[in-house]
Amino acid sequence: MKYRVGDRLNIGGEICTVRYVGEICKWPETNAYGVEWDNPTRGKNDGAVDGVRYFEVSKYRSGSFVKATKLENEAHTGFSFDRAFAQKYLTPPIELASSAPASKPEVAKGLRPTEKVFLDGCSINDERISESALNVIRANCAEVTQLDLSSNLLSTFSQTCQLISEFKNLRYLDLSRNVFSKGWDSLGEFSFHRVKRLQLVGCGLKIDQLEKVFKCFPCLETLDLSWNDLSSPTGETIYFPSTLTELSLSGNLMNSLPSGISSLRLRSLNLSHNLLHALDILPFPKLIDLDISHNMIQKWDTLDLLNQALPELRFARINGNLFNAAGDEISNFYATIARLQSIEGLDGSMLSKATRQEAELFFVSKVISGQIEYDRRLPRWTALARKYSIHEKQQVTRKSWLEYLIITVRVVNEENQNSAKCSILTNYSVRYLKTIIARKLQLGKGPFQLFFYPAPDARQNMDSEFRQVNYYGICDNTTIYIKRVA
Repeated sequence: MKYRVGDRLNIGGEICTVRYVGEICKWPETNAYGVEWDNPTRGKNDGAVDGVRYFEVSKYRSGSFVKATKLENEAHTGFSFDRAFAQKYLTPPIELASSAPASKPEVAKGLRPTEKVFLDGCSINDERISESALNVIRANCAEVTQLDLSSNLLSTFSQTCQLISEFKNLRYLDLSRNVFSKGWDSLGEFSFHRVKRLQLVGCGLKIDQLEKVFKCFPCLETLDLSWNDLSSPTGETIYFPSTLTELSLSGNLMNSLPSGISSLRLRSLNLSHNLLHALDILPFPKLIDLDISHNMIQKWDTLDLLNQALPELRFARINGNLFNAAGDEISNFYATIARLQSIEGLDGSMLSKATRQEAELFFVSKVISGQIEYDRRLPRWTALARKYSIHEKQQVTRKSWLEYLIITVRVVNEENQNSAKCSILTNYSVRYLKTIIARKLQLGKGPFQLFFYPAPDARQNMDSEFRQVNYYGICDNTTIYIKRVA
């Protein structure tokens, strides 16, 4: 057989890793390869055929079996770094440049001090580079600070470290979507203190390999470990570089925060697309940006924990969890804004001062009326009550003034008769009401007009976008119609 387990191959422009070599029950007496695709949509199975498992995959149904004759005819193992580098950056090609005396290296085409080198998707493999070719690279890359080697055929981590050691001023390195299955036992000589930003997205990394990565890169400030295999539990503390300020662990199927994270002084943390059912968030007094979207968090009071543990939080993503999956989308959005004390951006939307105020008024009125359960002993409620002059004793004897601001309207799309109910505040602007309606009925792009009928034969257009809804006399149970404007 031409290839071995762990080899990285390019087949028709798609990259895969060999996971199995031999016969399978489906094709008796026929040599076959089992491969795992970097692009899981190319896969057909999870490494099993007819109930027999031949290999494991890290991504759902990312495996395939290919007959040896077909694969060996179509696959190639890529190119050495010097060939890819020469093709993009050097004149003449490296083969000619390498034969020149080492004292007279060829001039690079377009390279300048602090230039960025992008060699992503160039099918670079682990092939060793000749000393003469290295001399050319050294001469032309002395000032390179950013190197992108993502989406290549690299599989031996030690060999990759040997290569990047030639870039003496490297600050930013992207090794994403290279599956490093070999070369983890001979890394003692490598230490890249200058590298501050490292991306290792989709590299098949496991928890026990992180310590070795961190020894090679001890001074990282930004680290992206998204979509690896870091879900396996471990009793050992993970010693992340103490210099980290930005960390992404998205897509690792974790059900708890990794040990060792508590010692970091993070400003940005991404935990999205994991299996977190609760969030025992650790105090991060400097954290500004948090992404916990697309987990399985069940309780709204998680947001109250964020207020206590993350006093500087300004930007958050929380969509795609169990606690906000039910109910009205707009109501959930508003309740989230109001619960978080200093939020400026939520789920990718920047929040104006007016939006924050509308959300807080909506939330307070819902709590007072008993439609939302909320612990009124929390500091956040004390702040809201003070801001909007809410007196707890009055709530028992009479209806809050805020409750009179909330009405429910029915909106109808005149074009297709789709309709929905919306709970709104009468002090919303017409412009903001349009935003709510567009989301509710998924109207997409394009202008539209609002109108209603105060009497059966009297049509009232809501033309002034910056007037409040109550200007038009809209009341509870009014039907508002939508008409597209050409």
